[in-house]
Amino acid sequence: MEVKKTEIQKQKKFIAGLRADGFLVFKINDSYIAGFPDIIAIKEGKVRFIELKNLDRRGAKLSLEQKHLHEKMKEHGVEVEVIWI
Repeated sequence: MEVKKTEIQKQKKFIAGLRADGFLVFKINDSYIAGFPDIIAIKEGKVRFIELKNLDRRGAKLSLEQKHLHEKMKEHGVEVEVIWI
């Protein structure tokens, strides 16, 4: 039986991959601002805001808070990437 990785393990692997690719990476604690993206990744003057979603969670989708804040960020010229892991 294949053991599924936990969401935290998947996030750590994703972050390790970004760091291996030369990004400065910050994992954001969601208790600061409801809906804020999980990760800020910086490389060569470019900033990426990334929301990670777990493929193993049935019905996993953006929360209302995430949708609202991501839309507000977009209004200010900032895109949030949603990546399913």
